[in-house]
Amino acid sequence: MQLLTYEEIREKALLQGISDNKVSIGMWASLKGYIKTRKQIKKKVYTMYYAPQAQPN
Repeated sequence: MQLLTYEEIREKALLQGISDNKVSIGMWASLKGYIKTRKQIKKKVYTMYYAPQAQPN
């Protein structure tokens, strides 16, 4: 699974016409199959998203 930052998810959501706020972007990401997680790196907490895997046909 690919790990993406909030900023990368935000860019994708804005390109699809989603309003620029955390709630709308988070809901869009969950509907698209992204899995939200939080990582602590050097005492700072980051919001990260796991990209959905492609479904084999």
